[in-house]
Amino acid sequence: MFKIIFRLALVIFIHIVLFAAYPETGKSGNLFLGISLFCWCALVFMTSTMLRKISIGFISLMTMLVFYGVEIATVSYLMPQTDKVTVFDKMLKGRFPTVTDFKSGLRTRFGLDIDAMLNKAGTSIKDKTNEFEKEHGKEIKDAAEEVKEGVKEETGEIIKEAGETMQQVGETITE
Repeated sequence: MFKIIFRLALVIFIHIVLFAAYPETGKSGNLFLGISLFCWCALVFMTSTMLRKISIGFISLMTMLVFYGVEIATVSYLMPQTDKVTVFDKMLKGRFPTVTDFKSGLRTRFGLDIDAMLNKAGTSIKDKTNEFEKEHGKEIKDAAEEVKEGVKEETGEIIKEAGETMQQVGETITE
């Protein structure tokens, strides 16, 4: 059951990435997304059910890799674009989306503003860090000093023992 859920999630992820990377799908884009997701999820379910009968993991893995490759090629070839050039042809010509295109696609197609989320998360992390440092800063510094002193003591003892050992080796060699 976990494999089927994982495979369905991967199908959805591939669609989201393609639609976010090339968001200029026009009026029929959402309809295409829905129909395509339904068809590919049904195919994954049927394929997974058939592969369950095959107990050889390598064959199952290779089948699913081919399946996802065919999905990417098919969706990118059939996905509508306002400029009438397929995503597949854009990829073949080396016109790949930039990070800005991808962020814009996530914002326009799915309503996710990544920059705002990252800024909010970054501010939250900075606030929590500053708060933690204010509350526990002295304790952290004291603990660091203790560790530093312990390391100095241990290092001194190791050097002293190494010196004594070298002296004994030297005395043994001269005898």
